[in-house]
Amino acid sequence: MVVIYPTEFVYQIMGTFIDEKQDNIVNILEYVIFYMFWGGVYHSPYYVSNHAYFYNFYGYVIILILLIFEKNGQLWSLDRFGCTLEKQAYFKEVEDKMNKLKN
Repeated sequence: MVVIYPTEFVYQIMGTFIDEKQDNIVNILEYVIFYMFWGGVYHSPYYVSNHAYFYNFYGYVIILILLIFEKNGQLWSLDRFGCTLEKQAYFKEVEDKMNKLKN
């Protein structure tokens, strides 16, 4: 998704150069878009089912963010980011000492 996202901007930039009649740059960008398409990273900017490209893309971004949170939660539940029982006991001891100083 991160690679596909900028392809919309390549298409918009190419549209700008078409308006300015910069044929050399347009040809280069068409060449780039062609290889991006065959490389599997180009998504057509045209409307699909009456929705724009970015409309369909945001759902995937939300899923990606939620998957990152899920993976982070799994890592935390397995080893608490490296917090072993010995470290936990040490932290408890430090907290007890701090509570004694406050009292």
